[in-house]
Amino acid sequence: MTRNRTKMTNTTELSIVRIANSPTEAQLLKNALAAVDIPAYINDANLLQANDFLTGAVRGVKLYVASFDLERAREVLKEWDQAAFVFL
Repeated sequence: MTRNRTKMTNTTELSIVRIANSPTEAQLLKNALAAVDIPAYINDANLLQANDFLTGAVRGVKLYVASFDLERAREVLKEWDQAAFVFL
């Protein structure tokens, strides 16, 4: 099912939807969002993959979505946290 969405541009504002504890967790969350057609972007994953001792200093791996997708992304991740999320 494709939804009617606003087109992302170079000036689209991004918002942090979640801060993950590891690059692996961030990738799983990104995939959950992609499954419902919400593009997400990961920041700091490579830094922490190579230097996991910096996790506290960097404050984890940031997962970004477009601001217009923020509320829906929060809903999806809430379902994920409750283990109610199902990949179709």
